[in-house]
Amino acid sequence: MLKSVENIDRRLSAPEKREGRGQVAANEPARGGQQGPASSRLGSAGLGNAIKEQIQPCWTLPQGAQGLAGLVVPINIRLGPDGTVRSAQPVEAMRMQTDPVYRAVAEAAVRATYQCSPLKLTPYDYQDWRNLTLNFRPDQM
Repeated sequence: MLKSVENIDRRLSAPEKREGRGQVAANEPARGGQQGPASSRLGSAGLGNAIKEQIQPCWTLPQGAQGLAGLVVPINIRLGPDGTVRSAQPVEAMRMQTDPVYRAVAEAAVRATYQCSPLKLTPYDYQDWRNLTLNFRPDQM
């Protein structure tokens, strides 16, 4: 099962510099002000659950895979404002080359992320979910 809730705050540490950052589109409320209805604002737990519910149905493990107990596969995901997955890459690239079980699970996680794109997330929270590290845990699926 995908356990992004626990580590949702372990996003990519360096903030991106983007053109127009700090500017607000005409149809989007400014950050720090009223940001839409309370129900549209997601906390870390709500964000993790929203992503988990969308990606989990797309994630299938390789048949016959063994040695999955305790395996955690972190995937860095970059999303566009519309929820489209721009990139999904395993954090431990070196392990991909040396551990065939890890590689199979990581490739399945990356595939699931792209297959479920675009994710349906509140645009008000884009700064919170544009760069995420999700932990895929096959033994909890």
